[in-house]
Amino acid sequence: MPLRTRRWARLPGIGALRPGFTLAELIVTMALTALIGAVAVPFLLHQTRAVATTAGFLDAQQSVSYALNYMDHDLRLAGTGTAFNQPAVVEATPLAVTFNAALYTSDTSALATAAYFDPSVPDSLATSLTPATRITFPLSAVAYPDSAYYQSGGLPSSAETISLYVSRDSSSPIANTYVLWRRVNRGTPLLLARNLVLPQSGIVFQYFTAAIGTLPQAVAAARLPAYFSEPQNTASDSLLSQISEISVQLKAIYQDPMRRQHFRSTSQLIPLLNAGLGHVAQCGAPPQPVASFTVTAYTGPTAGDTVKVSWTPSPDETAGAHDVRNYVVYRRPAGTTTWDAIMTVPAGVTPPYVEFDTGLTGGSYDYGIAAEDCTPSLSSLVQKLGVTAQP
Repeated sequence: MPLRTRRWARLPGIGALRPGFTLAELIVTMALTALIGAVAVPFLLHQTRAVATTAGFLDAQQSVSYALNYMDHDLRLAGTGTAFNQPAVVEATPLAVTFNAALYTSDTSALATAAYFDPSVPDSLATSLTPATRITFPLSAVAYPDSAYYQSGGLPSSAETISLYVSRDSSSPIANTYVLWRRVNRGTPLLLARNLVLPQSGIVFQYFTAAIGTLPQAVAAARLPAYFSEPQNTASDSLLSQISEISVQLKAIYQDPMRRQHFRSTSQLIPLLNAGLGHVAQCGAPPQPVASFTVTAYTGPTAGDTVKVSWTPSPDETAGAHDVRNYVVYRRPAGTTTWDAIMTVPAGVTPPYVEFDTGLTGGSYDYGIAAEDCTPSLSSLVQKLGVTAQP
């Protein structure tokens, strides 16, 4: 049997010889390497896709869970810190809900009503809206509010207006997806979740009402959308005041590397714990406004620039409910929106009431006055605008 010959190679710079590889050995080695690669590469690609898909599932699930937790917290606060006659829920539609609640304050004196204290929060996001700062409800052309709301003592209500709503996401590569937003007053909307699709029903927010001692009843679709309006006691106002629970349904979509679409859904029934708590009016309805209000520049024996303020009583002081305790006078620089309570005058003085606003430093001012009862609740504000102080 012939002996197999092996080639010997001399390594450069080395005198010794070592055995080399035959062509057959190289061919076998390359074939085995190719075979192993043919098996391993698809396996690795499959594992990579599986990891990416799992990560996408988790991301979709976490997205809707985070958004739902955020909304659950906010909705449970609906109705907290509101002033007398300030509604809790003011918009109810299948894709949007808007409500009033005292979320933020930058004033330590309001810690009893607000959920969070943040000294960096601007006043525009820590007090209630007024007609001068009104908003348009999401996905509608309806403006809110038509009147301002005040706490006892004449301070603006500390309850902000919060909107939760979904809108089409035109920037998504996946067709027909939505974005979930949260807006406080007129602030910049906060993105809570994206890559959402509507549930099969097309409803994200479903509403339930319940009278005392009865089970919650779903609000019929024919009664929506509902928006708060003034004068009150419309059919929509009545419905909004009865909402006791809101069901939120979110559905997220994930498109894997193979362009297959996967969905993750979550839902929760959220009780509005404070929305059904009526403001107890010890003196009944808020008092009627003063009968007349006069503000003029005044020259007399007073120091500094002076404005004379006079008014006749509210009809509820001398007749009607007989429940007026004080009159609160407000002032603000002309052209601004925030009122300052500058004096509280006890009721019972022989009319007309006359007071002087002294020590001004020139300029033009707006004045307002409201009657206050024992609740305490305030009447609507009677205003005189653009009064120039007289030195």
